[in-house]
Amino acid sequence: MNISGRQIRQDPFLYWDYIPTEVKPFFVRTVAILGGESSGKSTLVNKLANIFNTTSAWEYGRDYVFSHLGGDEMALQYSDYDKIALGQAQYVDFAVKYANKVAFIDTDFVTTQAFCKKYEGREHPFVQALIDEYRFDLVILLENNTPWVADGLRSLGNPKDRKVFQHLLEEMLRANNIEYVHVESSDYDERFLRCVELVKQLLAADASRLLGVAAV
Repeated sequence: MNISGRQIRQDPFLYWDYIPTEVKPFFVRTVAILGGESSGKSTLVNKLANIFNTTSAWEYGRDYVFSHLGGDEMALQYSDYDKIALGQAQYVDFAVKYANKVAFIDTDFVTTQAFCKKYEGREHPFVQALIDEYRFDLVILLENNTPWVADGLRSLGNPKDRKVFQHLLEEMLRANNIEYVHVESSDYDERFLRCVELVKQLLAADASRLLGVAAV
């Protein structure tokens, strides 16, 4: 079957298997899942990656705390946040490189910056540089209204702290001109189904846009 470059540009997802491996990352769409502690991000990202048969980028900050700080989140210092952001960027790049049409990101750089501001009282310029560089195609912010689960790394467990951090995330997203979809349901299944719907809409809209451009 002969497939032209024009056909691929018109609908890359339809002809995905015909796109050279080294070119596929150009067409990959990225979906970042954000939220405060214990909002269900990691589980949701894993489920979405499974349902769409693709890759995901884990939250590097958690790995960093275990590998560099012995699992003690309170040992984090200002000088750690650029390393966390760089590690997260590497995770994102890897997920995009091997993705099947869409890659899911567990936590973004705005969230890293929000934690830096929360715990260190100031923002980090390197983290900001990555906020500016990495713009995801769909950003989903989960409302922080699910049961809080202590896992040894979480410290914002009381309702007031969770609400304050949620507002900080929203404020920083707006400050960085990042559009996002707010998923407010506290039911895990409803959240999952809503996110699946949003991702399908993203991929469908992207295909329609490319078809429209090709027709001009």
